[in-house]
Amino acid sequence: MKQVITTEKQPIKLWLDDIEAGALAQAKNLANLPFVFKHVSQ
Repeated sequence: MKQVITTEKQPIKLWLDDIEAGALAQAKNLANLPFVFKHVSQ
């Protein structure tokens, strides 16, 4: 795992060196949904 973003309701775990802004925005939206269990993996 390269990075963990913890600014959202659930953490986002990234295994990427570079991520597009649109993909990161989608991951942030997903991390704030009520049915996400532990984390979002990208």
